[in-house]
Amino acid sequence: MADLNDDRASTFLTDDKTFASVLGQAVWLMSMDPAYKNLPISMIEGRILPPIILRQFKLYSKGKQPVAFLTWAALDEHAAATLDRSGLTGNDLKFWRSGKKITVVDCVSPFTPSESFRKTFFEKSNIPRDVEK
Repeated sequence: MADLNDDRASTFLTDDKTFASVLGQAVWLMSMDPAYKNLPISMIEGRILPPIILRQFKLYSKGKQPVAFLTWAALDEHAAATLDRSGLTGNDLKFWRSGKKITVVDCVSPFTPSESFRKTFFEKSNIPRDVEK
């Protein structure tokens, strides 16, 4: 479980409606995406709670309809290698901010190819793809 005593998390968690809304939309998108819909709840929790708590996500919408949920991490070399080799290793907040290498962890996009959202994320955030900033 994410460390809810982490100072970075405390300000965001006070707005329960925002947290619940983002969580609900992310889970709904996962339920619509064949690549995510059969994941166990513990795996879903590890994939979406830390980036929501740390505000390392982007929720894309068309009008009021969510269409994609993208999460990223700022990784050190060890965490990046672990992610490449075996995927997420739990939901430790320290993993998500272990270094400076910005990497998209998940892009849930059941209706549109996810690459378009990944490209938009890097272009609009002025972050080089998988490069230390």
